[in-house]
Amino acid sequence: MIEDILEMMKQDAVISEEQLQKVSKIPEVKESCRDILYARRIHRKKNMPDVETQLSAFKKRHQSSPKYRLRIVTTIIGAAAVIIGAILLLPHPNRSNINLLTRTGEIREDAPVLMVTNGQEVPIRIVHKKQLADPEVLITPNANLEIRDTLVLNVPNGRTYQIGLPDGSRVYLHPGSRLVYPSRFYGETREVKLSGEAYFVVAKDCLHPFVVTTNRSQTLVLGTEFDITSYSEQPESVTLISGSVSFRPATLQDTVIITPGQQVTISTAGIPLISSIDTDPYTMWRDGYFYFDQQQLRDVLIELGRYYDVNIESYNQKALSSRVRFFCKRDADLRTVINNINLMKICNAFMEKDKIVIR
Repeated sequence: MIEDILEMMKQDAVISEEQLQKVSKIPEVKESCRDILYARRIHRKKNMPDVETQLSAFKKRHQSSPKYRLRIVTTIIGAAAVIIGAILLLPHPNRSNINLLTRTGEIREDAPVLMVTNGQEVPIRIVHKKQLADPEVLITPNANLEIRDTLVLNVPNGRTYQIGLPDGSRVYLHPGSRLVYPSRFYGETREVKLSGEAYFVVAKDCLHPFVVTTNRSQTLVLGTEFDITSYSEQPESVTLISGSVSFRPATLQDTVIITPGQQVTISTAGIPLISSIDTDPYTMWRDGYFYFDQQQLRDVLIELGRYYDVNIESYNQKALSSRVRFFCKRDADLRTVINNINLMKICNAFMEKDKIVIR
């Protein structure tokens, strides 16, 4: 009988329901079950041992000891059953789900909303033009605005819009973003406030610097193109496409200067870190395309989930850390995007109710 038990312990062994029922009726096995389960949990944090080598050594130690074999029969059967049960039932590091993106943001409207800070809604119209990648938000002529009104534009999740500012600058707003700006620029600077992400094309005016303020930084420019990412759940960054900008974290007094092709990111300690970066993903986004080059799949999925306003749930941690190249038009439907993800052959992506699932 010991040979049969040892066969049950092999890695590829298949145990029948009848065998498992026999094991469950042996009282001595219960204590062993608890020990095996505890050992199995610890094992998941370490490397897998060579099961076949250990099994071979076990056979050699106990092959010539009949009495000892009888004493260990119940424990071996219990161990075999519990180990296999543990493999199937306990969480596996690569099978546990990770909620990459859960849509719980405050901006949930289906269309952009423009308001004065006193709560008055400003009438707008949305213009779609073939030459524009994103629809444009225009204030209607009958809007009764004061010269010094402060306006707040909320872009809903799953939508992107662009807007022209009073000085001729243009802002391309990502989903879930908010832009605060005056109905007319006045004073020494042209200041706007941003939360979320936006691509700026700033009209040149050497006498009136353009200033973008977020909760974590302030960026000053004279006339340039740049992208600011300032979502609360990820590190803030400024990426420069052309011109030059000075950047100052809210926690520091000193500023740093970046040049085209550079990105400044605020570290967890609040320190600005400068690096060289490919600006194509930002300019192609402005022109209506998703483009990621050597980015982790995790970051790609978060961006896509925010854009299409869907939750992302992953059961494939290994795939999330893979660096990928992904290209797709931003007006593509979600099914096309998911198909493109699957073409990379590193995971299986599919829709399940209101979320994208990665396996």
